[in-house]
Amino acid sequence: MAFTSPKHLLYLSPLLLALSACGSGSNKSPDSTPETKGAIINGAAIKGIIKNGLVEVYGVSQGQIADQPIITGTTSAAGNYSITLPATYSGPVQVVVKGKTDGTSTMTCDALDGCTNGGASYTFGADMPLGNISLEALLPNAEKGKTITGSVTPLTHMAAAYAKSLGLHAQGIGAANLKIANQFGLSNITGTIPPDITSSSAATSSGTNELQYAAISAAVASIAQDDFNGDFSAALANISQGYADNQGQFINNESMDNPNVVSLQELTGTARSMIDDLEDRSEYAGMNTGAKTALMQLETDAENATPDALTNTQVTVTVSGDMQKVKNFVQDVRTWGNVIESDVQSKADAFDTQLTMASEALDDSAGSLIEVLAVAVVAANKAYEDNFSSNALSAYSSDFEGLTIHSGTIAETNGTINVTGSVTPEGATEAVAVDVDVTIPDKTGTIFNAKITANDISNTSSTLAGSFGDITLTFANSINIETDFENNETAPEPDSIKIKLKAILAQKVTTTITDPVTFSGEIEANIVAVKDRTDEIITYNPSSIVLQGNFANTTGDSFDAILSGAISNADVFDNTVYDESVTNFAKFNLTLGFTGQLDGLPEASYLLTGNRTAFRKADVSLAIAYGTRRIDISAAAIGENRGTAEFKITNQQGVELIASSALSDEQMSAVLTLDGIVYGTVRYVHDAPVITYSDGTFETL
Repeated sequence: MAFTSPKHLLYLSPLLLALSACGSGSNKSPDSTPETKGAIINGAAIKGIIKNGLVEVYGVSQGQIADQPIITGTTSAAGNYSITLPATYSGPVQVVVKGKTDGTSTMTCDALDGCTNGGASYTFGADMPLGNISLEALLPNAEKGKTITGSVTPLTHMAAAYAKSLGLHAQGIGAANLKIANQFGLSNITGTIPPDITSSSAATSSGTNELQYAAISAAVASIAQDDFNGDFSAALANISQGYADNQGQFINNESMDNPNVVSLQELTGTARSMIDDLEDRSEYAGMNTGAKTALMQLETDAENATPDALTNTQVTVTVSGDMQKVKNFVQDVRTWGNVIESDVQSKADAFDTQLTMASEALDDSAGSLIEVLAVAVVAANKAYEDNFSSNALSAYSSDFEGLTIHSGTIAETNGTINVTGSVTPEGATEAVAVDVDVTIPDKTGTIFNAKITANDISNTSSTLAGSFGDITLTFANSINIETDFENNETAPEPDSIKIKLKAILAQKVTTTITDPVTFSGEIEANIVAVKDRTDEIITYNPSSIVLQGNFANTTGDSFDAILSGAISNADVFDNTVYDESVTNFAKFNLTLGFTGQLDGLPEASYLLTGNRTAFRKADVSLAIAYGTRRIDISAAAIGENRGTAEFKITNQQGVELIASSALSDEQMSAVLTLDGIVYGTVRYVHDAPVITYSDGTFETL
């Protein structure tokens, strides 16, 4: 259907053109009252003592370590450091200690037989270049305004490797630190600062726990000299990776010695041997004996365990209220997924019916009814301007290309124009019967209101009836309908159009439509003009459209719904251009809300929304609310130039399942978070999604 006369846009034609063009177009808020001071981390870097080392603190959020440090610092000559985090940060952190780029960072050799580095040899207690050695620790919670201890040692480095395999969340970090502490009989590997074991005064003044910790850290250096050609970094990487691969367990002992495998017996035995040797030195007289006793017991237990078997250290982590929230969320997701996908397929089909009934009601045959309504309104307008020189509908239909008028009349009674007849629109396969009343608005002004009543518009498939329809047209300047439209070339066009119509749109039973759908409700649309640089109107777009009412079929499915859409850049988007581009595309949102029920679940309200925010970026979300509970499912697709997709499920308590992947990846990995803390990870194992929680439990999704 085409309009060749601009003045016919006075009534319904802008709506039809705009709708047609539209159809074809393609954390918690920041803390408002933060503490005046951020978390303070006091600690020490002990491998031996790392002096003048670079300290970097990184934020940890949603299972990821930040690319850039929050803050940096330097270790003292005693290996200590103190860092105050910005007041804007609170949560898990990674502390890394490494050498400065100027080469001034050193460490104390803590291997009793001496250390080698770059071909040079260093005696026990001597300073040597730190080189490429890097240690790290993960702390579960750096809380604003609080002071915490953050030792960085070989044991914290091993625990960090294991925590990363759990998904980097506060509970997982705490569990990893606690597990390795228990395996070595220590109280706290991050909250305890081991002494400088090369200093006799420091060693002899230390308690059992601190001295035992220092001896175990020094044992790694000795093992590096014996089994890894003095390469401490290689030794630490080997032990840490093995510990993570074995899910936080060590090999108790080896049936046959393998220099690439470091067992618990070797670590504790080397530490015990070191204290034995130090006791022979007079300056270490009076050193605590409890550390040696504890290490001997650990060594004996490891030696007597089954050869080549892993330790079986279990850590009891209290399941917090937040963890329970996460697990409840997973149960909700599983329940809805099972119901919708398979458990009650008949109801799932009905659910799908609800989602498709709206589009079925507005199928191609219904589109013909809308077109014929436009014919009736425009013809009524032309007949009014022509003072009803003819009462034949065909006399006022020349502006519609491809239109066939089978019969039709136009008559005016007391200001109301009645249009009746039989019409076949261009491209339609069947005639449409039309009976429409149009009340012409006032003759002059800037705002005009036309009244429309669709008594009956029907074909063999559908009917449309509407009453109390209003069309409001707003012009930039005052006009006179009788005079300003005499010249088609200069006839004014409205700047905006508002349409509101109470209507019933119903399908009929046919050989192909056995369960017809009826929509009964209101249709409202706001339409704006798009102008060029010379302020000339070039097209129209709907800035908003709302369909609100009831959808029902003959088999008992019935639901109230509201379907709304809006184009945020309606006043600038040129829909006359065939292909959209990065500088000319429609930004829009669509919303469908209704209530429904599936077997075994309470009645729920559904809100389906879609948004297009950029040329090749769109997202869609579904909110399901039932009782006091809610699930929000959202997905975002970014265009082919980036090729990524993001997916998120959230509930009313803020628990989130967040996944992302390349569009070509069929299996996404995901994390489960609450308040920015990761409580679980989701990975595919043999094509099935498995959730690993930070408390050590797991389940399939």
